[in-house]
Amino acid sequence: MLFPTLRLLGQPQWLAEHLQLYAALGHVEAALAWRTLVARAAWAFAALGAAVVTFNLVGMAGLLIASGVVDLAPGRGPFAMGMMALVAALPALGAAGAWHMARRPMPPWFSHLRAQAAEDWRLWQAQGAGQTPEAAAQVPAVST
Repeated sequence: MLFPTLRLLGQPQWLAEHLQLYAALGHVEAALAWRTLVARAAWAFAALGAAVVTFNLVGMAGLLIASGVVDLAPGRGPFAMGMMALVAALPALGAAGAWHMARRPMPPWFSHLRAQAAEDWRLWQAQGAGQTPEAAAQVPAVST
């Protein structure tokens, strides 16, 4: 382990470049995580809004039926009830779809950054054991 450390300290521009690439990868992964969170929040608020509209429509239908405004006579009653159910079902379907989109599984956060750090650590240990970087790169990595 001492030899790779001394070799790296002899070439500080390699370390600086490597850290800049880590920072760029971290920035990209943080932006992806932020976009995912914002999208999930937007879908959740859309689901909440559609659910509120659904409950309002169901409540209005109940009030119309209770007040006698909607005629439930045998000839027209089923049509009126069907129309009220259809009008309330459309935002309910929208709420269900938006909730489904909000609850989609998320990719693991910073997975590429963690994979790169694990690969670098594996190569660092292989160099410390006396292997060349080319030989260490040919050894398949163990996935966790």
